[in-house]
Amino acid sequence: MQLSFPHRPTKLFAISVAAFNMLLSGAALAQDSRQVREPQAPAVCAVLSAQLDSGKPDSVTAKAPDTTRLQAAIDACKPGQAVRLSSRNGKAAFLAGSLQLRNGVALMLDAGVTLYA
Repeated sequence: MQLSFPHRPTKLFAISVAAFNMLLSGAALAQDSRQVREPQAPAVCAVLSAQLDSGKPDSVTAKAPDTTRLQAAIDACKPGQAVRLSSRNGKAAFLAGSLQLRNGVALMLDAGVTLYA
């Protein structure tokens, strides 16, 4: 069986088909080839334990008792490390004023820990 065209394909038709094929083949080559890795928690340089009860009115209205020790721990960390805030003996809250995070230093809060700032 042979296909026949009533007339010869025009040059414009041939160019259109070639352009369409290039578009299709280009889309297949445009895939992202980067290697993606899951984020990992940084190394911990200091662990601070909470001294306040979370959600208690007196804890929330106190005068930021944790500012100094939080800032000192942040300042002692090297880039790529973190200060970890954890609960202890039922205490799960930190209350701090203004803190300045250093470049590359992170704060990590354990589950259930609250930082009021």
